[in-house]
Amino acid sequence: MTAFDLDDALILLQTHVVGDQSLDVETVIEDVDVRALDPSHVLPNMGVVTRRDIWIPLGYQRAS
Repeated sequence: MTAFDLDDALILLQTHVVGDQSLDVETVIEDVDVRALDPSHVLPNMGVVTRRDIWIPLGYQRAS
């Protein structure tokens, strides 16, 4: 996902993925270089990484 900061990322997850369920995050990896992601699975199945959004897994993107 792309977010302004960690708090913003958690808001995106809560709002668009888990809803009213409890959000329990164990690990956060910041500043990921998308070139390092799995080229056979992740790269061809992700959305636009340059805008604030959840770009993988597909299906959780906000309406533009």
